[in-house]
Amino acid sequence: MTRKEHGGALIVGSKGMLRANEHNGGIFLYPEDKFPGEPKAPQRLPNSQGHERDWLAAARGGAPIASNGLPTLSNFANTGPFIELLMLGNVATQFKEELEYDPLEGTIVNNAEADAVAHPEYRQGWSL
Repeated sequence: MTRKEHGGALIVGSKGMLRANEHNGGIFLYPEDKFPGEPKAPQRLPNSQGHERDWLAAARGGAPIASNGLPTLSNFANTGPFIELLMLGNVATQFKEELEYDPLEGTIVNNAEADAVAHPEYRQGWSL
């Protein structure tokens, strides 16, 4: 039996597309010929203690290397920007116009309403 993909995400940008398969186990840039120097994401998850344990180790300040010597996929340097991109996609679905994002400032620069959605007010006693 051939396994077929059953989910994923497609993010369309001005220079190409990023596609993640189900569970984000594979990340692909399209069209491939426009991104010749870009590193390829692993197509299979490396053996590790499990991404939950790797994540806990990273959250506790551990090295982004699993006990088996392979890099973890829960490395915040990798996952933080990727999650930021996905969350911005959630914000973008609420607006028709193209949004411009300043990743250094962490703000949407051309739409104050969209920026407010990306930075909601926290309830009293809660903050990041």
